[in-house]
Amino acid sequence: MRYCYIHIGPRNGDANPNEGAEGFNTMTIQPGKWTRIVHEIPDFHRDAMKEIAIYCCQSDAPEGRVDEKMRFYLGEVAMEAVEADACRGWDAASRIAYCHSGYDTHGAKSAVTQIKASLFCIEDAATGETVYEAPAQEVTSPIGTFTVADFTSFKKGGTFRLRIGQTVTESFRIDAHPFDSAFAKVLNYFAQERCGTAVDGVHEICHLNVFSCHPDGRRISIAGGWHDASNLAQSATNSSEITIAALETAAAVRARDPELAGRLLAEARWGLQWLLRTAFGDGYRPCYTDASVWTHNIEGASDDVFSDAARGAYANLMAAAAEAKGAVAFRSLDPYFADWCLRSAIRDFDFGTDTHEHSMPHRCQAEYYGAVLFAASALADATGDYDYLRRVEPYAERMLACQQKTLVGEMLQISGYFNKDETSGRPLAFNDEREHTLGLGLMRFTGRTKNEALRAKCMAAIRQYCDYLRVIVKINAPYGVLPAYIEDIDELKNHRPAAITDEQFSAANAHWHAQLKNGIQMDDRHYLRRMPIPKHGMGYFLPPLSRAKIAGEAAKLLGEDDLREIAVRQLEWILGFNPFSTSCVYGEGYNCHPLCVGFSGQFTGGVPCGIKSFGDDDTPYWPTANECIYKEVCVAPAALFLWIMSDLE
Repeated sequence: MRYCYIHIGPRNGDANPNEGAEGFNTMTIQPGKWTRIVHEIPDFHRDAMKEIAIYCCQSDAPEGRVDEKMRFYLGEVAMEAVEADACRGWDAASRIAYCHSGYDTHGAKSAVTQIKASLFCIEDAATGETVYEAPAQEVTSPIGTFTVADFTSFKKGGTFRLRIGQTVTESFRIDAHPFDSAFAKVLNYFAQERCGTAVDGVHEICHLNVFSCHPDGRRISIAGGWHDASNLAQSATNSSEITIAALETAAAVRARDPELAGRLLAEARWGLQWLLRTAFGDGYRPCYTDASVWTHNIEGASDDVFSDAARGAYANLMAAAAEAKGAVAFRSLDPYFADWCLRSAIRDFDFGTDTHEHSMPHRCQAEYYGAVLFAASALADATGDYDYLRRVEPYAERMLACQQKTLVGEMLQISGYFNKDETSGRPLAFNDEREHTLGLGLMRFTGRTKNEALRAKCMAAIRQYCDYLRVIVKINAPYGVLPAYIEDIDELKNHRPAAITDEQFSAANAHWHAQLKNGIQMDDRHYLRRMPIPKHGMGYFLPPLSRAKIAGEAAKLLGEDDLREIAVRQLEWILGFNPFSTSCVYGEGYNCHPLCVGFSGQFTGGVPCGIKSFGDDDTPYWPTANECIYKEVCVAPAALFLWIMSDLE
């Protein structure tokens, strides 16, 4: 066994409700080696501490059965009163929030702190020589008063440090491609998440006896592709997005870095092979399979895992887009493989648009319309048949009807965002975490359609959405991270979850009201959260990255550089330009926290689900505790992070 996955946490005998939320900590340790574990619990209610629990939740490995008798040795166990790391709120205090990877030579460059200073300087990292000096600006916003160091006018390339008062940052780069190191590490992360094959230093061949089962009795091993997160799951949609991100980024960097382009193509082919092999041929495929265990790779063993295949419209459309793009990318390199990709893309597109045959309806109509437009655009490119675009014109019209064209709110007025469907007026929210599908689908369709009248309407919608981004990017100034979503105070009342008691509903609704009222009130019903509602399960980096991808591509379509800066700022937030001055891409930059990797070791380039909020608060929260889901590595935000690289070339 290479690694052992353990949980550590204080328990308070249920005396306080936050026992599971704030005391929980996970670690992956290597057998035969001492692992020093430090667990700070500043937000755990310590007045009723009862015990510290340590338990193991993994006892097997793909390379063979582990001895059923495992021994754990504990040494130097102690509890200490310490000054805990800052982990809540917008205050930077004496830390400097800056992008650890660096800055684009000709782009915006700034840093934020709360150190009082009239001047700041940029120093050469090698010599310590001051190469730039400028006045620091005091900026007050609703989230606090900050000192901002703006050095956009400094356009010299090299490695530097920033000094404010007596505090100095670690070194960072200024050049034309400051994120190359981060992108290369994220690409490395995907190679380490491969399933169904041996990954050096991570695991041996795995999950050969995990099956997707068709309703007619057929079954396919889902080994291959990538593990979705620390739970070793598999997702068809995420696999498609990783594949598309790798293909498009390879095309973008090929002229500048052929070696990197080759690595990206290899990763894309790995994903394509899984998408092609695991399709049953009639629209059914393994849309999502949860393993949460290493299996023994022997069919018929007691640890076989079976999951129902589904005919999911969205999954088929995203697979069709990936396959169509694969057909173009491999047409000259491997014509046979490219032909397989194209035939599968045509078939999967038809399954995705056959509205009478879905076994898995999509939860968000606007997102589905975006996927139709996105896949049709990819197929038009791959086949040269622009009838695909004509066929999906009704979907474009429906998507346009989903946009909020009139202002919503009184104290704060916003328009241009998308609602879940054409009629309800319910804003797209965090559960619909693939907002980029809407934006990319609309832009790709707009750039290809021959219907000039419809193109004009689509272009107007794109411009209005970009104006929406320009408004909301100011909400969290001076950090510039895009806020979460507009929420309706009556959402739970109007859309009450099924199978919930009156008592449960009353508690959930009260909690919902408290969370929204800590956000920004727009009117009697609508609130804008700066940070996502913490009750949602998926990643807290997905909202800014999803919209960063739209902004990056819109910058090219419209020729408007400020949109590119919005996209860049979302990457910078993840790479250290946050109140905790922590880089959240493991192994890139400084002050990286261990991530929740579950059944493997720490992944260089791993991207977690992201900075969350605490309780009902609407402020950033990034504790040292290592817990899913916010600290859990996940391919969804990593794919978007990689995909944005294609817009920055």
